[in-house]
Amino acid sequence: MNQNLNNSECLQMLKSTILDMIADLRMYVMTKPSEQFDLDGIELYFTHILHPEKIAHHAIKHILPHSVAIKTRDTEFFKTNTFIFSGLPSDKVSYYASVISDRKRFTQEHEDTLFDYFDTILAILEAYRKNK
Repeated sequence: MNQNLNNSECLQMLKSTILDMIADLRMYVMTKPSEQFDLDGIELYFTHILHPEKIAHHAIKHILPHSVAIKTRDTEFFKTNTFIFSGLPSDKVSYYASVISDRKRFTQEHEDTLFDYFDTILAILEAYRKNK
């Protein structure tokens, strides 16, 4: 990733990466109608309601502290960090945490893809912080 991005470019890339991740989850993992509905709401929130700087600050607070777990592909990251589903009711947080733990629905390929997204998010956040 180009480390010479300005903050505006970082914020746009962060938002775009998150929306791409949501699209992949919708396409390959969260395929039930109720899950699609939840993802529609999350996508709407990220697209039209949440300001990109808020997204960055939330990600810095909740993702950067777990950079080692992400970089080392520690699968406990997904099981113990329910902030990934923040904004959803607690019963939905539990539900989606269980989906990610279900190897029939959330395969190794899905996990690898999700870690790749988080690698990209980390790189964007590092570039963003570098510009501050």
